Amino acid sequence: MSSERERYSKLAPLGIQLRLILALKAVEFFNPKTYRRNCEILGRTPNPNAIEPLAAADFLAYLEKRGILREANKYVFRIRDLLEQMASTGLLIDMGLGTSRNPMIPQCYYSIKELTTLQAAGFFGSPPH
Repeated sequence: MSSERERYSKLAPLGIQLRLILALKAVEFFNPKTYRRNCEILGRTPNPNAIEPLAAADFLAYLEKRGILREANKYVFRIRDLLEQMASTGLLIDMGLGTSRNPMIPQCYYSIKELTTLQAAGFFGSPPH
């Protein structure tokens, strides 16, 4: 009988391909132009008078609902690190704490980076599941 149990969280570093895919999806997801579409995907009613920043926790839900990354919550620490790195380099704009009440990944972001046609089309393939 093994004394090791399977951990809930995936703690290993993300592979290069998966990091690239998640970064491209984050740039797209946090873009104000996709706000209303993303609210629809998340089952949320968008604010009719404003484009509000979406939370990193919403990004996890989006990844699962779109079939981009199964069990995205298990990668919460690595995805949080990736989003923080993207914000520190200017790819995302940190808009502060959101209302998701998820202490593991509480930030909200905007992205004003425009993807190339190949990036937007998902040229880099699908992540491993």
